[in-house]
Amino acid sequence: MKAAVVETDMKLFAVTFVAILGLAACSTGHGTSTGPPSTASRPTGSGPSTTITRPQRFSVRIELPTTSIVAGSTVTGHLVIVNNSGAPLRLLSGGRQGCTPKWAVVLANRKFPAGFAFTSECGAKPLVVRRGMNRFPFELRASYSHCGGTGVQGAVKPACLPPPIVLPPLPADEYHAVFGGSLPGLPKPASVPVRVTAHA
Repeated sequence: MKAAVVETDMKLFAVTFVAILGLAACSTGHGTSTGPPSTASRPTGSGPSTTITRPQRFSVRIELPTTSIVAGSTVTGHLVIVNNSGAPLRLLSGGRQGCTPKWAVVLANRKFPAGFAFTSECGAKPLVVRRGMNRFPFELRASYSHCGGTGVQGAVKPACLPPPIVLPPLPADEYHAVFGGSLPGLPKPASVPVRVTAHA
C-alpha cells in the first residue's frame, strides 16, 4: 500500500510539473510574439510629436524688389536658386553637345498671355549653380513684349512708339511675373503677383 501511495503522489507531482511548464511556455510565447503590439503596450503620452523634415535638394523662386510697377518702367529682379545637393551644378540644355540654358521672366495675365522669344544661337557656357544660394538677375518690363508698325493685330500687338521703335506700356491691371525657358533638372518657380499702375 505504501508503494501505491508513493507512486500516486509521484504521478500527481509529474502532472503538476508539466502543467507549470506548459503555463511558462505559453507565457514566453506571448512575450516574443511578432504581431503588432497591444494597445496597452503602446505609449499613452500626449506630448508633441517630432517630425524631421529634410531640405529640398533644389528650390527656385522669383524675387522682386516691389510688387507694384509703373506702366512702361523696368525693375531688376532675381531668380533665386538654392542648391542643397552638396555639389555645384552645371546646367546645359538641348542637343548632344548641350547649350547655355535660356530663360526669362515676363508679366502676363489672361488678356496678355506670356510670350517668350529666345535667340537661336546655342552657346557652350553652362549655367553654374554653386552650393547654397545663387541669385541670377533679370529685367522685368511693364511693357508689351513686341509691337508692330501699324498695330493691325490689335491690343496684343499694338503699334510701336517713336523714336524709332519703343515698346508701348502695358495697361494698368493685375499681372503675374511668369518664368519661361529651360533649367534642366530644376523645379519651375511659382509666379509672383504684380500690379501695374498707370503713369502719374
